[in-house]
Amino acid sequence: MKYVVRKTLPNGQTILFNILTRSIEVVSDNADNESISQKLKASFILVDGEEALSRYVHNKLKYPSEDRLIIIDAWTLNCNLSCTYCMQQDTRKLNPQLSLSPEERVQIWDQLRRIFRKEYIDVLLFGGEPFYDPSYVEEMLSMSKNLSIPVGHYSAITNGVFKDPERTLEIITEYPFEYVQITLDGPPRIHDKRRIFPTGNGTFNKIMENIRLLLEHTDIRIIIHSVIDAQNWKYYGEMLDILLNKFGDHIKDRRIVFNVGMESHPSSPCTHTISNIPDPEQYATMFLYAIREAINRKVPIISFLSESVCTYNKDNELLVGPDGSIYKCTSAIGLDNFKVASKEEVFHNPELFLVKYAQFIEGGKGDNYCWSCQYFPVCGGGCVYNAWIEGKKKDCWAIFHQKTLPKFAEMLLEVDEIEPDIWVPLEK
Repeated sequence: MKYVVRKTLPNGQTILFNILTRSIEVVSDNADNESISQKLKASFILVDGEEALSRYVHNKLKYPSEDRLIIIDAWTLNCNLSCTYCMQQDTRKLNPQLSLSPEERVQIWDQLRRIFRKEYIDVLLFGGEPFYDPSYVEEMLSMSKNLSIPVGHYSAITNGVFKDPERTLEIITEYPFEYVQITLDGPPRIHDKRRIFPTGNGTFNKIMENIRLLLEHTDIRIIIHSVIDAQNWKYYGEMLDILLNKFGDHIKDRRIVFNVGMESHPSSPCTHTISNIPDPEQYATMFLYAIREAINRKVPIISFLSESVCTYNKDNELLVGPDGSIYKCTSAIGLDNFKVASKEEVFHNPELFLVKYAQFIEGGKGDNYCWSCQYFPVCGGGCVYNAWIEGKKKDCWAIFHQKTLPKFAEMLLEVDEIEPDIWVPLEK
């Protein structure tokens, strides 16, 4: 039972959560061992061949058997904000914004689809700010449609401060957008210290207005993402109360869902992240607090259970940078250490591109200690980017998972997975 997390309840019962199978069961101390054993095997808490299963699950996540390729397109690193912890505050200055035409970008999409032999692509618009120039975005999506490139859906990770709200809403309405993710980092007095215009003014009210417009003029889902750290974690519940008061019906019907994220250092020293990123054990306390605040308020939450495989190791997920180069880490656009290949290699030497791509997926994450660790199924060897930034051999978060997983097991009894990876608190 190496991969089974235990949490004893005040009533003497024990929660057992298998982090490989994601199965959960509650057992009583007064039950006989044979009946408990049968129950746990039936619910896949107890499984034979745990090590083989661990590698199988990890490999299935890395190489999903589906017909789509997920392309994260960071067509620009330009942004209309100057957030205090921006991952690209230095990369943007060091890397010239080499301009590709919209047609060149969608040709990259289709070339990648052909190389990986996928039937269709899903495109996540990233940045910088993906709606920095709505005219460029509209031309890119129109070009994709005119060239009959098989796009399943679009999504966008945006700061929510649209330079041209009317044009942005038209794009989202006209093309098959599944969701937009918008960051709110607390109530106004906290958020407006962190996510700011170049003038230093806050953005909270502008974002709230644009959320209202999205709800009124589109049918898109909105993910409210919050980057928690030492500065803002205690105020997460207060922010939820503001949103519930303003958009309560849309939260109830899951038009708005919530995601809690954590912070990483940019590629050069950053005053905000140096002061506010805690160690993994402290981060566990902050993360659990935020999830508990969400459950207590019965708001829908996504992705609070960690997955061992991120973009870096996923075969069907990659990132296209502003100049058409291919990367495997959203935090590392423009950094040569994380560049897989150039645009030219993708078009003119796809065999070499695939060799380099395989080396990224299969190399550089974890070691034998990681593979033997109880928490590998939810950690996957840690973050390669964080390890590189901090000059470490690896980024170990075992203490974080040791602190959070027993609590997550208890929380799982209070929620229902109503859609894939969307958890809704149960009515008591």
